[in-house]
Amino acid sequence: MNKGFSKKITAFFVAIVLIIFILMFSLYIVTNYLHNNPAPEFGKVLDEPQIITLVPINNAKTITLETDSVLIIFELEEFKTSLKVFQQRYNTKDNQALIVYIDKQISINDDLTIKMHDLPQEYEQTLERRVADLLEDKKVKIYDKKLKKYLNKIKIEEFGTVIGGRKFINPQNDSVFWTTFDWIA
Repeated sequence: MNKGFSKKITAFFVAIVLIIFILMFSLYIVTNYLHNNPAPEFGKVLDEPQIITLVPINNAKTITLETDSVLIIFELEEFKTSLKVFQQRYNTKDNQALIVYIDKQISINDDLTIKMHDLPQEYEQTLERRVADLLEDKKVKIYDKKLKKYLNKIKIEEFGTVIGGRKFINPQNDSVFWTTFDWIA
């Protein structure tokens, strides 16, 4: 047999063994991680839902976010602060782009109304998560369009298995008015 051919065959088998070893090691790591950090059962709530009381916002410049069921109203400066803090902590460009978009829109009017279905798609996830943070921090007013009144309490549920996040619920009729997906396993 040709020596060059023999070396190629040997290198090929060594590469195959190495690939198999890497795959087995990766499988071991993933299995060990999942064994030590099991995902919750499908649909299981991670923590007990909590009911929080919303606090009034002052009459500064506001952003009104309109969904099919509610209006979520929050102060422009609170929102920008939330974006900037997240930006500094995680160094993402999404937040900065959303700040520029909001500043451009707010320069036209003192107050800004954003309809979720009209929002440019590249800002949706960032806006969803930052609004969820403001909801949790009680820095919003929520007007239920169906009930035709402001809510003073909301319920928050965490959920997750492969994908996890938070649901914000009107406790008066148990309707979910805001959902954000925060992590993927």
